[in-house]
Amino acid sequence: MKYTTNLRSEGASCRVWYWADEGDGLSYNSCDPEEKLPAGDEAGGFGSNKDVDAFTFTDTGYYVSIYGNVPEWVDSGVWTKIQTIDVAHCKEYSNYKAPVCEVDTFA
Repeated sequence: MKYTTNLRSEGASCRVWYWADEGDGLSYNSCDPEEKLPAGDEAGGFGSNKDVDAFTFTDTGYYVSIYGNVPEWVDSGVWTKIQTIDVAHCKEYSNYKAPVCEVDTFA
């Protein structure tokens, strides 16, 4: 898992899924990928000491559940944008055969 704390509108180096947008929510943004985190670690938000803007898995597709909704498939290398107050918990479940990330508001 990779994350970025620097997602910007200029440039076009990262394909980003804005799950809150109408339509497919995909756009291209500039970002600076940061260190790699193994599945099971957290990326993000309020209280984590990192203002993570987006995360991705570069070697596999993954599922994302936003605020408890049904997990949606995200292709390998597509970044998922999260809000400042959100945290993403990513785990591997044997029945999914791919990482599952649950995004929720930091509580």
